[in-house]
Amino acid sequence: MAKKMILTILFVLAGQLLYGSTAGEPVIDLGKCGKLIHPVNIEGKWFYYWDKSGDGTSADKGNLNKGKDYVSHDLLDELFNHDINGKPNTKVRNHDGYYGTTNEYRYGTINGVKLALPTINTNSSFKSGSYYLQDDQPYTDLAKIWDIHNKGFNTSGTPSGWPNSYYWSATQSALGHTFIDLDTGYVDFTFDFDSVYVVLEVL
Repeated sequence: MAKKMILTILFVLAGQLLYGSTAGEPVIDLGKCGKLIHPVNIEGKWFYYWDKSGDGTSADKGNLNKGKDYVSHDLLDELFNHDINGKPNTKVRNHDGYYGTTNEYRYGTINGVKLALPTINTNSSFKSGSYYLQDDQPYTDLAKIWDIHNKGFNTSGTPSGWPNSYYWSATQSALGHTFIDLDTGYVDFTFDFDSVYVVLEVL
């Protein structure tokens, strides 16, 4: 029994060395790109708050990224622009004319960790204009995170340890990409050069 347990631990450690950190760990180190912290499991998927400043909290106080956790979507377009099979986006242009992040091309690897930028809701295309998510709907990704953690319409669906704020998605919009306010379930869009917080799915 003890031998089998030791072999299992060695197998897991070997996998981590070969393939990077695994989903479900409390903290995942992304090197110069900060850390992933405060994981939540939504229907078998692991989502993390991206501590871009690298201080291990969501307080925007680390030494990386000028001490801030929020980033522009322009940066995300450079990092997350491959499909699930690793093929780069050479077909769909963003609002700014470059081949960046879309609902299909939203995957990337940082410090050996395979990641995905969540969509607002992969079950439907983005509606024109802003709107509030409704409670208990068949949502996915960011919308599902809000729906699981909220207490009803127009209430906070922010997981513990995450800022009550706006979060970027991979979903395109008329100006750039959409975001969701996890504090209210409000969905809207803005220019990609604006800075917003980020959630990443660890694959």
